[in-house]
Amino acid sequence: MSNQYRKLQKKVHPQAPKPAPKPKVGKDYFLVGVIFFTALILLIGWQSFGGLNIAMYILLLVSLSITYARRHAKLTEERDKLLERVGIVSTLAAVALFAVNFYYQFIA
Repeated sequence: MSNQYRKLQKKVHPQAPKPAPKPKVGKDYFLVGVIFFTALILLIGWQSFGGLNIAMYILLLVSLSITYARRHAKLTEERDKLLERVGIVSTLAAVALFAVNFYYQFIA
């Protein structure tokens, strides 16, 4: 009985095909600029930065690069989830290093 009802529903109310996903608009010029600015700061301050600062900027650069890659690369769902997790972990690690560095410079 339920099979007949489903068939009747499909005939009366056919489902429209799903539209293809639209390509992403924008070129992320701001994100590319921030990536280059971070790399420039890292290169300029390499000699004067301590280990925490260098690690923080490298993690920040990794996080921003992963964000750019996720937006523009055609990835499988599994790899997209993996890159999302790596990006979140690297961002949180950079924030944690910033907090530690802030503590060492201004509190301790």
